Amino acid sequence: MKALNLYVVKYWKPFPQSEYGGLEGYVAENREQVEEMILETVDDWDAEVIFDYKERIQKVVANAQAFVLQDTMTTGLQFKFRT
Repeated sequence: MKALNLYVVKYWKPFPQSEYGGLEGYVAENREQVEEMILETVDDWDAEVIFDYKERIQKVVANAQAFVLQDTMTTGLQFKFRT
């Protein structure tokens, strides 16, 4: 079984497109997998209005804190904290 990490990622949408800020936690094998998970959530409106969304997502994933997990967990979004 491959090692999994918990990545704590800052919410990527800027104000005013999102009035929320916060953190999201993803369990994944690597940063590329986290980026793919976030990109899957981008809808057409976001892609049209936030022209640099891919770069924003790449930046927050690159800056995410990563924690090695000891127990078996499934990949995917584990938590959201938005204000």
